[in-house]
Amino acid sequence: EQWYQRRVRGSQEKIEKESTNQLEMAEIMMRTIFLNLEDMLLFNLPWMYKQEKDQFRRAVTAARVLIRQHLEDRMATGESESIDDILSYIIKANTFSDQLTIENIVDDYLVFLAAGMETTSITLACVVFLLQQYREVYTRVQEEIDTVFANKDEL
Repeated sequence: EQWYQRRVRGSQEKIEKESTNQLEMAEIMMRTIFLNLEDMLLFNLPWMYKQEKDQFRRAVTAARVLIRQHLEDRMATGESESIDDILSYIIKANTFSDQLTIENIVDDYLVFLAAGMETTSITLACVVFLLQQYREVYTRVQEEIDTVFANKDEL
């Protein structure tokens, strides 16, 4: 706790006379980073978060089963020839490579899935933050959305 406070205070001192809003944002960002690091470190201790780790393992196992079934279906039907997505490229490339096992492809699938969600969530968070900072841009974006989707009930 003391180390964290010294670190935040030291970082705040480096930020020269910025507005209160920017200082608060910097503190929130640093607190979030340190809390995430602390949680990550604690999560890796064998005696911590046992119930959560068990739930996570069950969820990953269930996801792997579903992904494996999906991959096997796509490979069996040859559907990858007509679809233009990252999974099709992985399956096609496998026919010309060292023939990865289904488990290797499931691992690749999970990596792309997680990476895609992470980058999308970070991007959307930044967009929302910036729109909140620049009201005139927010207004123009809102007007464009209203115009484009004016007569549509669904996206």
